[in-house]
Amino acid sequence: MSSDTFTEITTQSWGSRLKDSIGGIFFGIIMVIASFILLFWNEGRAVKRAQALEEGAASVISVSSLEIDPANEGKLVHVTGETQTSEILSDSNFKVSQKAIQLTRSSEMYQWEEKKESKTKEKVGGKKETTTTYTYRKVWSAAAIDSSNFKKPDGHDNPGGILYPQESRQAEEVKLDAFRLTSSQISSISGFQPLALPHDVLDTIPLENHSKFQIEGNTLYYGKDPSNPEIGDLKIQFRYIPPGQTISVIAQQKGNSFLPYVAKSGSQIDLLSSGSLTAEAMFQSEMRSNTILTWVIRIGGFFLMFIGFRVMFNIFRTLAAVVPFIAKIVGFGLSLLSGLLAASFTLLTIAIAWLFYRPLLSIILIVVVVIILVAVRMLKKNKQEASFVPPPPTV
Repeated sequence: MSSDTFTEITTQSWGSRLKDSIGGIFFGIIMVIASFILLFWNEGRAVKRAQALEEGAASVISVSSLEIDPANEGKLVHVTGETQTSEILSDSNFKVSQKAIQLTRSSEMYQWEEKKESKTKEKVGGKKETTTTYTYRKVWSAAAIDSSNFKKPDGHDNPGGILYPQESRQAEEVKLDAFRLTSSQISSISGFQPLALPHDVLDTIPLENHSKFQIEGNTLYYGKDPSNPEIGDLKIQFRYIPPGQTISVIAQQKGNSFLPYVAKSGSQIDLLSSGSLTAEAMFQSEMRSNTILTWVIRIGGFFLMFIGFRVMFNIFRTLAAVVPFIAKIVGFGLSLLSGLLAASFTLLTIAIAWLFYRPLLSIILIVVVVIILVAVRMLKKNKQEASFVPPPPTV
């Protein structure tokens, strides 16, 4: 792909850097506080979700999808069956119609994209010199890129928007044999397939645009030459989810449909998976997802806290920046300190959250830790006594 570059060099004085560092203390404090809130909330969310899944796994019943039993009204049910719909979904611009659960139009436009890369160099006296290289290249993008915000917009103009943007249609009524799926369940169904373009796909497009379109397999190309794209050219494709797929659902039975099941912890259960899965397999998968999400948020909270502390302490590095070599040493030390503080306070926050959300487990863990510490101390004491050699008796 074609590209060009533009380089800019800026200098920031030591006083200006010091001012920015002082202002950064406030933002660092906000980030640290936000990390505390995030970590504490995450532990509560994880516990409530785990409790809900345990409750659901113990109370769920598997029922037939072919008939609805009123005796199961309000209960958590597990249903496996085939999706059905009679709806024909149509695109709003092109003559594309298909019996489907979902119909989507994906659209990409050939545009200029700006990438920025900066390198900084500290000077004696505290000044900072920043060399920023802006690279411009032509790319296919599903989102319109605003070229007016480019550092060098001249010669890199993009169209104001995508002529035929992305679009999605969803069937209003989709059945799971005798049951009717909710809108949120319908949107959770996967399994998109490419849609072959009909010969009259352009019949609903204004005549002045007909000559600008070409059909390339399952792709509509808007432009002169697909092998030599120009800024503003489009690539349009259609995909759909056909009915007749086997899916498995776990939710609360409500009439001939479903509702999210609200567990005692307040967490909701409304699961949908592709294929014929047992209730046990679906709950195990959801439990694994909950564990993964819990650790992702924990790690995210740690890094948020680390960055917060590092931003707070950055003023000390700026003060030392008068001598660049010393600033690097101070910066390394501050990063190490920030990491240790973030790790300590992350663990402390999780421990406090456990005392709040898992008091029994926390007490057991504390007792175990105390026993281990006492045992280690006693072993150390016994070892010292065993190795003690009394002095010879005096004559």
